[in-house]
This record gives sequence, C-alpha cells and structure tokens, in this order.
Amino acid sequence: MDLKIENTLPKKRFSSFKKNWNVKLYGDIYNFYSTNSLSRDKLNYESGKVFNIHYGDIHTKFSSLFDLTKELVPLINNDVDLSKYNEEKYCREGDLVVADASEDYEDIGKTIELININNKKVLAGLHTFLARPNKYKMAKGFATYLMQTWKVRKQVMVIAQGTKVLGIATGRLGKVKLSIPEYQEQKKITSFLNSVDDKLKQLTKKKELLNEYKKGVMQKIFSQELRFKDDNGNKYPDWEEKKLGEVLERTSTGLNPRRNFKLGFGNNYYITIKNIDNGKLNFDKAEKIDDDAMKMISKRSNLTKNDIIMSSIGNVGESYLLKEEPINWNINESVFMLRAKSIIKPYFLYFILNNADSKWYLKSNSTGSSFKSIKLKDLKLLPLRLPSLDEQQKISNFLSAIDKKIDLVNTQIENTKAFKKGLLQQMFV
Repeated sequence: MDLKIENTLPKKRFSSFKKNWNVKLYGDIYNFYSTNSLSRDKLNYESGKVFNIHYGDIHTKFSSLFDLTKELVPLINNDVDLSKYNEEKYCREGDLVVADASEDYEDIGKTIELININNKKVLAGLHTFLARPNKYKMAKGFATYLMQTWKVRKQVMVIAQGTKVLGIATGRLGKVKLSIPEYQEQKKITSFLNSVDDKLKQLTKKKELLNEYKKGVMQKIFSQELRFKDDNGNKYPDWEEKKLGEVLERTSTGLNPRRNFKLGFGNNYYITIKNIDNGKLNFDKAEKIDDDAMKMISKRSNLTKNDIIMSSIGNVGESYLLKEEPINWNINESVFMLRAKSIIKPYFLYFILNNADSKWYLKSNSTGSSFKSIKLKDLKLLPLRLPSLDEQQKISNFLSAIDKKIDLVNTQIENTKAFKKGLLQQMFV
C-alpha cells in the first residue's frame, strides 16, 4: 500500500532519477519473525554451531552494516536445544535485526542490516526483532541508512514506551512510515553513502593506530627505555624519584552549590566528572550556575591557566590541562585541581598522570564497590620520575605533536560524521 504525503522527493538527488518515492508502512515491506531470549550465560566465544545476535552488542559494538566475518559474535552453547527454530527463523542476508529495548531514546530501535553472514547459521537473540523484506524489493544496505534518518528515528522514538527501560512492539513498528525510491536509486544512494562510511572507517583506524603509537611511546619514555638528548647531542641528567605531592604547589577541590543554589541559571559553567573525557572538556553537558554560586566555588578552587583538573571519583584520573584562562567556569567537589611547582612543566605533569604506571596506581588506590574514588592524600603519594626541565620540554613537545595529529584526525572524523548527517537529511524524504 502506498501512502500519500506532501513531499515525496528528496532535496539532494542523482540527476538520472525522476520518479517520485513511494511512502510505505514498515509492515508493508517487512515480515517479523520470532527471536530467542537467551541470556549471556547461554553464549560463548569458543565453540558452537550457531551465532547469536544479542541486543547489547547492537547497542555497543556491531556495525550497522553487519558482516559476520568482521564482527566478534558469540556462539550459542552446544547444550542449548534449538530444535524449535525452523529454517525461516534463522537470519538471512538482507534481514534487519532491531534492538527493541534501550535505556534512552537515542538507541531505541537501533538497527543492523545483515549484509554478509558467510553461509553460517545465525539467530537474532534477546530483546530483538527479526525483520525480513519479503514484500518489497530492497537494495542491500539501503535500509541501514533509511533507519538512521531523523524522520524514521523520530517515529521510532514516538512509539517507544516505558519509564526506566524503553521498549517498542512490532505492531507499532509496523506502522512507521518509510519513503522508498525505485530499486536502482536505492543502490546508487547506498553506494554513495558506503563510500562515506568507508572514509569514516579509515579515519577511525588511523586514530586507533595513532593512539596505540602514543601509548607505546609513552611507555618507553616513562620507563626510560627511550631517552632524549640535548641540542648538542649530550645526555640529560638522570631522572629523580619523587612523589606527586612533592611537585605540586597547590591542590584543592570545588564545592557543591546544590546545597545553597539552584543549577541551570546564569552564565557560568559548572564542571563535574562527566564533563572530562579523554583529555577534553565537553561543555555540551555542563550545567550553568549564577554569579553568587560561582563566587562561592571560586574561593575554594581558584582555577587558573596551566592547572590540571582531574576526576577523583568514577573514572578516576581522567584529566584535563587548562590551556586557557577559566574565566566563566569552575569545578565541583568530585574534581581535583592540581597546580605544578616550577620544577615540573604542566604539560609534562599531564602526561605523567596519563601514563600506564600512573593509571595503574590510581586504579589500585581507589576504593569503593560500585563507584570508585581516590583520596587526595593517596593521590599525592603517586610515585614518579622527574627529568630535567629541558628534557621535560622535549618530551612534552614530542607527545603534544602526536596529540595534535590525533586531534586533527578526530576533527576529520567529526566533520565526516556531520557531512553524513547532512546527506541523510537531504538524500532521503
């Protein structure tokens, strides 16, 4: 059944195609098949004859264009009885596997399309729908991008139900409207977007390799397997054994303005542990506080350029070096402020906190069951080796140059994602 809507043509289109797109219901294209409800303890990664797609893996690691040969997929334990699953309930290439449960709207209904199952037996598992395009010809991969468009995502969010955990039903999903072009146009769009995804994969791999290279180099530098020489080719002095507290001029934490002030008002940022991520600050998630709350917190932490702020709970040790003056923001009590003495370069101190030995120390000295934390007195006992200021500068320059390359690739990744998002808005109805 074709449905009538006002706009049946995309904004951006290949010139060789002229026909209007058809608007169909999800259920006019796909048949739904039952899936299993096997928990993780019924799965393994070592032996078995049947692979199983768990909804948790759809949310966290599987590519939307699912290729069994490129994914780490669990197998169903050999002692599980699968006799009730007839041939049509096993996955086929072109099928969609939809996650029917999620804790947030962003991932509810997240979909993967099976483009290669390598002639293996695969079942869709716990909290998934198996949708097969029996009723309409769909180009391989086209549905992957169609399901990522805002128009479809918005409809899926609307039909989601639940409080703590959101869920969708096949009856409601079957009524979602999908705009579909002719088969050849589907193929053309898919091929073009595949090339964008290939670019994203290449950039992501490049970033992973740079991060691995940096990790390996840092290990060699801080174990002194790799040493730098001065401009005349001479060795630098031996490194000195220190404790972190010996190289810090000042330490503090912020305060919690929730006790006396309402959050969400004013023009000052209120930074907590959730805003520090992989050496960056994410202001998108930062709350706002008014000037009175800002004055109260500033008296305690008094941040300035070249200070390091570090998570003291949760992901202990996640840190950020202030490369700018923090004019309109400050920290709460879950964040340490560390200010270096003149004997250590702030950038070098930042790298020390992020090397493997320091991360191991922070993890080992954190306490708590569900939510780990470290006390300031224990943090100050972190052992470190301190080279001369000149060698510190050379090390910092070397490592920061790698960071700049990583940042550049990350910018390219974000720009490519934005480009793809724009294409999804313009190439689909």
